[in-house]
Amino acid sequence: MTGPVVILGPQRPAPNLPEVLAAHGISGPVAVITAGWRHDEDELDALRRDLPKNRLVHLPIYAWFDEVHAEEPVLAAAYAARQKRIRQYKAAYRAQLQSALDAVSATQALIERDPSLFLPELHFLLTSLRAIDDRTVQRVNEIRDEFPATAQPWAYPAARDRHARIQDAFAHCSAVLIAGGHVGVLRNRMYFFGLDALLRGYVEGGGCVVAWSAGAMSLADRVLLYYDDPPDGRGEAEVLDSGLRLTPGAIWLPHATHRLRVVDPERMARMSARLRPELAITLENGAWVEHVNGAWTSRGRPEAARLVGALGQVRPLEPGEVLELPPPRTAPDTVRVVTP
Repeated sequence: MTGPVVILGPQRPAPNLPEVLAAHGISGPVAVITAGWRHDEDELDALRRDLPKNRLVHLPIYAWFDEVHAEEPVLAAAYAARQKRIRQYKAAYRAQLQSALDAVSATQALIERDPSLFLPELHFLLTSLRAIDDRTVQRVNEIRDEFPATAQPWAYPAARDRHARIQDAFAHCSAVLIAGGHVGVLRNRMYFFGLDALLRGYVEGGGCVVAWSAGAMSLADRVLLYYDDPPDGRGEAEVLDSGLRLTPGAIWLPHATHRLRVVDPERMARMSARLRPELAITLENGAWVEHVNGAWTSRGRPEAARLVGALGQVRPLEPGEVLELPPPRTAPDTVRVVTP
């Protein structure tokens, strides 16, 4: 029987992580991944306060990444060249994305004038927008494939011991906690050490994975960056990359009330249509959505987790509400769909 997968909202100001672990009977050691905090990766005082009964087995993969690169210059050079090429490609993606979004906005403004004439055009443009997002994931992976030296970083001598330490921690801990922070850094470091496959095997073996904020975002099939009202420039959501693909069917959106215009139905409808068939689920402090006994269920505070509907309405998930989402993906990919 697979173990629980728990998605939480931000843990401040009122953490619900202790309640989650208690509900699942987890009182022993827990593995902790905080790579998204970057240089503050080792600052675990808040977690120690929240979890006084649990021994924290820290996996400092942000620091390990830098250490491996210092010890493996061939890998480091290939990885840096690959990341530079990905960044260069992203300029083309953003140009395509902006043109498509401008066309969608212009067509949305025409709908009221003549729905029968312009609705088909809107549907066509939204399909094109989804295709652009899908293509960026495909293209980024094609670029990664151009650098075979980066395909299995954990196989390099400098990384083998650290990879083994992760496996040992998983074998002796009853839960793996994945904190928030910078989602791109967190996602990349976890892939670098093969945590996509390790987490699937851990859940398949009955282990519990708990992720919040950027940690939750990183477990989806795709990682979406979003900020509707940045201090400078236009704010449009963009696909960063593939996620670790543990939680198919949902795109998790923490801090949505601060980062999205959730009261703008037109804008939210555009996001919902763009992400389909995946569901957009917002997460605020107190959110708690988990997969246990074959079903995804909301267990958090009322209004802490909300579902973005097809028409842009954002409705709260009721406590005990069952979500129509696929189970966590625990089987290994027949063909690896993402290169680290």
